[in-house]
Amino acid sequence: MLILTYKSRLFSIILILALTLGLRSIAMANNLCQHLFLKSSSSQFETQINKTKTHLKYNWFVTARGLQEYISQFKFKDFLFQLTPHHRWLDSGAGRALAQKEYLNQATAPAQTTAVSYKKPWFVWSKKNLNYMSDRFIEDISDQELGQFDLITDFFGPYSYTDNPVAIINKYLRLLNTNGRIYLSFISEYSAVINSDKSVIALHQWIVHQLKQHPNYFRIEIQQSVLMIEILAQNQVQLPGLKLEYFSAAELVPVRKYSKDP
Repeated sequence: MLILTYKSRLFSIILILALTLGLRSIAMANNLCQHLFLKSSSSQFETQINKTKTHLKYNWFVTARGLQEYISQFKFKDFLFQLTPHHRWLDSGAGRALAQKEYLNQATAPAQTTAVSYKKPWFVWSKKNLNYMSDRFIEDISDQELGQFDLITDFFGPYSYTDNPVAIINKYLRLLNTNGRIYLSFISEYSAVINSDKSVIALHQWIVHQLKQHPNYFRIEIQQSVLMIEILAQNQVQLPGLKLEYFSAAELVPVRKYSKDP
């Protein structure tokens, strides 16, 4: 609320100045406001980042997505039910792990499943072949503790809420076995990268551009609001860092903007 109030006041001041200086459209004033607002101090980002962490702490988001909703979103039913007990599935931001529990009930010889959620919701019961990890962000769980996986899903999970999505993607890449897949949900208009020429692209498009430079290692598909990354061969590829330029938690899913880290 504080940032929204600040932004409203800033827009009013700029609009008056714009009219005084002869700028003839509100849109021009708004563009100038947005440009200045992107330069907000890191302390303002910290306030907004902490607000998002509070949302996570109290589970102010969907925690009970079932298997059918996962299948509808990711279109991965064939791949999922081809997994065997020798495979492992990580659901990052799993909530109540309802999708994995339903999968374990339906699959004849299911994979081992791991659910990670920062805050364990109520009514989460134990299940054979399900390892539930909570009270830590996935970034804070070591790769060694998590182990390797053949399927990683992020259904509006850590990738959508973190201030450092590159770290999330890089962790998923390190955890994935050969022929393993990442299925990732995104809202394209909520996360963007500002190029050096000031043009703007969606964050997921920037990720795709980076990984497509290594066609021998990755196969990539985009379907509506889902990014699928398949590992074709083991590699050490990691995305380059991005600099946080803007972060707002005015809505449950934060709006984020980045620039290329020099």
